[in-house]
Amino acid sequence: MKKLRVGELAKLYGINRQSIYKRINKGELSKSADGLIDFSEALRVLGEPSEKTSQWSGGRSRHQQWRNCLFHQKAQVPF
Repeated sequence: MKKLRVGELAKLYGINRQSIYKRINKGELSKSADGLIDFSEALRVLGEPSEKTSQWSGGRSRHQQWRNCLFHQKAQVPF
């Protein structure tokens, strides 16, 4: 699964980095030993990123990559 830096996650969700650090400090969101956050962990805590809030500097193509990643993650979860 894709791992993200705090700044990347903040841009993807359209929130500031402090909000992510607050969730980490509260124990709601976890980072791995390498300091990265697993995308599936972000999905669990923050939900699916909306197209409106995503602020990727690369534009829609980068957002589409994340949506594809999300699609493949959902396909792995048995319902």
